Amino acid sequence: MEELRHIREQAGYSQQDLADESGVSQHTISELELGRRSPQGRTLRKLAKVLGVEVADLRGDPDSPKAEAPPWQQPPLNGLLAEERRSPTFAELHAINTLKGHRDHLEEFLARAKRKDIAPVFWVIEADHTIDMAAVGLAFLEREHLRPVLLPTAARLVELANEVFDGLRDAEAEEEVKRRRAALRMLEEAVA
Repeated sequence: MEELRHIREQAGYSQQDLADESGVSQHTISELELGRRSPQGRTLRKLAKVLGVEVADLRGDPDSPKAEAPPWQQPPLNGLLAEERRSPTFAELHAINTLKGHRDHLEEFLARAKRKDIAPVFWVIEADHTIDMAAVGLAFLEREHLRPVLLPTAARLVELANEVFDGLRDAEAEEEVKRRRAALRMLEEAVA
């Protein structure tokens, strides 16, 4: 099963990594790749699920819709190898930290608003900035490897944004508040 090795390497997995995530032993994966063992359907399904391909891809079926060219025929994505794409990049980590910082800022802003009156213009600024942060959060939530790291922050950001929008209701017309809530809806759906 030469295709298994190519797909595994393309996805950035070592044999041991694939074994750990799929529950198929490293020895079995090695034997399959060397053609010393015939694969069972259950084993192929486990491997295909982790690798994000169809069983037919592992068998080298050229008619499979998800079959891809071998790694040596594919250019690296943005100059990065598959293994490098699996962990957050510096830019992704910076964006996550920015979202966490905005979450913390909103917590402080809302705590201050409970103690004293906040001028309406500041509610507008916070609401608009929160919509911008929600757009960033949504873009990064689409990256599967970032979801576990980002989901709690994004969920809390949605809660805080709704509190800001409630405070904004006193500062602006109801239509403007509805427009801002609509802008947040996609992030709400992504974290639900």
